[in-house]
Amino acid sequence: MRSKHLKCFTCAQGRKLKAVDVKKRRSENGFEQEVTIYECENCAGCPVKEK
Repeated sequence: MRSKHLKCFTCAQGRKLKAVDVKKRRSENGFEQEVTIYECENCAGCPVKEK
């Protein structure tokens, strides 16, 4: 779930996901896009970590 006011997401377990990296990639037809990588600070013991 994404917050409309903040640039962050919340995982299915209610934990905050922070942006850790931004990568650029180009598709086969030349379209370039920026992809933001988000990670949770602590996934220890999370029942849905692998999903």
